[in-house]
Amino acid sequence: MNSEPIISIIVPVFNVEEYLEDCINSILTQSYKNIELILVDDGSTDASGEICDKYAKIDNRIVVLHKTNGGVSSARNYGIKYSKGKYIGFVDADDYIEPQMYQYMLKNMLSYNAQICVNIACYKDKKIYYDSEIEKDLLTAKEAISNLLQMNFPTSLCNCLYDKEIIKNEFLNEDIHFWEDFEYQLRLLYKSRLISICRTPFYHYRQRVGSANNQIINDKIITCLKIANIVEKSISFYYPDLKIYASELNVIFLLHVIGYLSKSKYKLIDTKYFKIITKYARKYLFITYKSKQLNFIKKFYITLCAINSKLYYFIYKNIGNQVKMIIRKFTA
Repeated sequence: MNSEPIISIIVPVFNVEEYLEDCINSILTQSYKNIELILVDDGSTDASGEICDKYAKIDNRIVVLHKTNGGVSSARNYGIKYSKGKYIGFVDADDYIEPQMYQYMLKNMLSYNAQICVNIACYKDKKIYYDSEIEKDLLTAKEAISNLLQMNFPTSLCNCLYDKEIIKNEFLNEDIHFWEDFEYQLRLLYKSRLISICRTPFYHYRQRVGSANNQIINDKIITCLKIANIVEKSISFYYPDLKIYASELNVIFLLHVIGYLSKSKYKLIDTKYFKIITKYARKYLFITYKSKQLNFIKKFYITLCAINSKLYYFIYKNIGNQVKMIIRKFTA
């Protein structure tokens, strides 16, 4: 009987038939063999559910759960409830991983007696990308949280391996559909003592058309504006001296929403989003001006949105590059 601890790997699946087999094969061929692969079919309307069932007949380490569509957080939560492993990892169904990933991360985690191992390197379209400039090999929970609040810590759950003890009673907020990993990651860090750092890239992200990162502005994108308020309340309880960073998250998430507005075609934008962005830009204008993390261009954009986000949109779309050049010239 295998005495090694089980790693439960949770994969939310929704309409990814083109990529799913690559993902599943990369998990089944892990050098660490004592795994439980939980495939959560989140109401797929293509052949994804059938592919999951086909693999479950081939390998008894696979558990397939079929459910009505509820989104990625709902699917991950469903998988967490059914997981049996001592450790839990997450992989997205349109991505794939290197064969040594979980063996390496578990060894790293055990060597430091850490509750989380986080990988700060990954592949994005086969190019190595670093999510952090952290130099230490081991962080306390407070150090990790401070880095997370300053966006110097990976937010994606797929970059991590977690001890089941800190995750078994924690579930993702299903009311947040964009940057949902950030708020959940923070809650898991609160429950940790030590976080080990891995720098070897194992995870391959696919930047595909139709993924969450390639959408136009919509109601799901807007939900990230809820995060900062949740974070501010919790950080005041755990680490009140870090509250200044939590306040600036309001502006950081607003900038992400503005980014999605910027790449959306005007005729496809519901006018309510202009009103929402203008409201929040005015609300966070003081925090924007006080911020030491934001450069002048970002502060200028939020100022324009506070006047009128439609004004910002048309300036950005028509003379955005010229404005950037002028600002850089006079702030250099």
